[in-house]
Amino acid sequence: PDYFKKTVNWVVDARPEDVHAVSKKWLSDGVFILEVHPFPKFSTTGKDVDRSKLPDTGTPPEPEFPAFEKIKLDNGLEIFYTKRTTVPVVNMSMVIDAGYAADQFALPGTANLTLSMLDEGTPEMSSLEISEKLDLLGADLRTGSNLDISYVRLNALKTTLPEAMEIYSEVILHPTFPQKELNRLKKQIIAGIKREQSQPVQMALRVLPKFLYGQGHAYGNPLTGSGTIEAVQKLTREDLIQFHQNWFKANNAKLVVVGNIDKNELVAMVKKHFGTWKSGSVPKKNISDVALKPAQILLIDKPNSPQSLIIAGHVAPPKNDSQNLAIEMMNKVLGGTFTSRLNMNLREEKPWSYGARSMLLDARGPELFFAYAPVQIDKTKESIQEILKELKGILTDKPITAEELEKVKQNEVLKLPGTWETSRAVLGSIQEIVAYNLPENFWNQYPDMVRGLTLEQLQNAAKRTIHPENLIWIVVGDRSKIEQPIKELGVANVTVIDVEGNPVE
Repeated sequence: PDYFKKTVNWVVDARPEDVHAVSKKWLSDGVFILEVHPFPKFSTTGKDVDRSKLPDTGTPPEPEFPAFEKIKLDNGLEIFYTKRTTVPVVNMSMVIDAGYAADQFALPGTANLTLSMLDEGTPEMSSLEISEKLDLLGADLRTGSNLDISYVRLNALKTTLPEAMEIYSEVILHPTFPQKELNRLKKQIIAGIKREQSQPVQMALRVLPKFLYGQGHAYGNPLTGSGTIEAVQKLTREDLIQFHQNWFKANNAKLVVVGNIDKNELVAMVKKHFGTWKSGSVPKKNISDVALKPAQILLIDKPNSPQSLIIAGHVAPPKNDSQNLAIEMMNKVLGGTFTSRLNMNLREEKPWSYGARSMLLDARGPELFFAYAPVQIDKTKESIQEILKELKGILTDKPITAEELEKVKQNEVLKLPGTWETSRAVLGSIQEIVAYNLPENFWNQYPDMVRGLTLEQLQNAAKRTIHPENLIWIVVGDRSKIEQPIKELGVANVTVIDVEGNPVE
């Protein structure tokens, strides 16, 4: 663990004569070849070239999402399989229906810490042994969570997949959560939380769910998933074991596999390593709908900050809602792209921000819709006004235009062929189907669904999704400079809170 100190000492103690000696040793062996090629002469193709317009583009490739099969084992584990033979690599992801939302039944941060600890030790291997064996196999194993799911991913060469699968299954089924590694990771996570509490975006996203979803809802904890310092300090090895026992069950998991492997070979390998994995009941997460809240402005003081961060959000329909595609395309017009209304207003027309956006955070339950903009401190009040103007405008006097609709449709469809060039990207799209209970043919129909969107659908989506009178505003900045101007707006009551969302006098 202290090896980095040697590297630091090498740099600190290095002398000019040392560098010269090394250069002489390795760069003066007499084998140096320099090729000089004359710069080619270019000429125009003729006077018939029309340079008053862009060249005509050819016919773009038609997006095509690869087919996948579903195989279900006797213990309830489902496999989503796609064969791709372009490279001798296999990608897989074990998707567990848990995620940060599972912290509803545990201390905040439990899911994050449990997944981080999975590859820190098994009955047969230590953390370092797992890492070394994977490196020797040319394999990569990653763990993580988002709001709704937890996952364990493996990228391995086809030739070394059997050996990599041994490690992969051990990490998923038999983690030991060694106390020494737990102590180390807890310190890292607490340090990370402290960083979050000093970074404006993370400061806002840590407290926003508390005010949108409320206590008792699975989405009510800090959006970063890291939990709180107090909760992480309390977490024990037994808490992680309990989380693993509660959620890691065959019928609560789906294995997504994309790569150069035959179906029968894959099924045999999965049965060998996961065929005895037990099924069982799992807790039911509360991801029910929540009511919109009355507007309020929450101010987090960051003394001497040269800019303010503004985030304004409320809940929105879930990812698998029948109108979700129209909602997402509407958001691209509003704030989802560089040329969107919010960014063109606050960055291009008024140089108050490096970038303003609006987002929909994918979720199986009620999604989080929010607009955000880091702005110069003396334009905080005016920026709030402009954000409100754009949100209200798309609903009233500034509806979406045919040109805006066509631009986002073209952008969305034309990027798809490139999106699915890699196996890892295909795996990610299938995992999205799994995570949010989307139709199995979702991506096959996606290009035509985008092309078929109408102005009326996007306008209805805006009316259903955007509610300016119900926005929860989080403003992070120097209180002494922005509190009074914000109060003068009269948009909503202003409350000063700390980094955990508690009121401050």
